[in-house]
Amino acid sequence: MFIKKALFCLPLMLTFYTAGAIAENDTTSKAEQLAEAPSGENIDLSTIKRARVTEEQAQAQLKYMIVQGWKRMEDELLERGSFKAFGLTLSPQGEFRPLYLDAQEELPQDVQLGALVKNLEAIAQTRSVWGVGLMYVTGSVLEDGTIDKRIAVLAEHIAGYAKVWSYPYRVIDGEVKLGKPKEEPMKPVYFVRK
Repeated sequence: MFIKKALFCLPLMLTFYTAGAIAENDTTSKAEQLAEAPSGENIDLSTIKRARVTEEQAQAQLKYMIVQGWKRMEDELLERGSFKAFGLTLSPQGEFRPLYLDAQEELPQDVQLGALVKNLEAIAQTRSVWGVGLMYVTGSVLEDGTIDKRIAVLAEHIAGYAKVWSYPYRVIDGEVKLGKPKEEPMKPVYFVRK
C-alpha cells in the first residue's frame, strides 16, 4: 500500500524538476522570505483547537513546518550541496519534529523516500499531528548538460489541505540561493481515513 502512495507522490514531484536556471534577481538566501510563515519564540500554533481550520491557517502551519525543516537541513546542504531525505511533523502544540531513517546513508533515495512515506502515513493515521511532510533534494539534467537541482517539499495538513513545493537552488560562496518555487495543490494522501 505504501508503495502505491510513494509512487503517487514521486511522479507528482518529478513534474516540477524541469524549470529553467535560477535568475540572479529572483534568488534569496532565506527560506522564510519564500514561505511567509510565523517564526520566533512567541508563536502559538495551537490557538485553533475546536474551530474549523481555514485554508490560510492550515497553509501558515504547513509553511511554518517547512521553515523549521529548512533550519534542520541548511548546514548539511551548505556542507555537502545536498541533504538526506527526511520527514516533517507538526504537533497541535506547534512542535516540529524531523523524521530520519536509521542507516540512511546506505539506502538508495527511492528506498529512503518509500520508507519515509510509510512512516509518515502511519503517523498521520494516528491523527495526533496537524501536519506531515517530506523534504529531499532532487534534480534533472538539462539539455545543456547542467543539473537543475531542486529542494522538493510535500506537506499535508490534517484539515485536508496538501501542497507540493519545488525550490530551485544553488550553493554560491557558502550561501544557499533559492529561486522562485513552483507550488501546486495536491490531493491529500496521508490523512485520508481508511
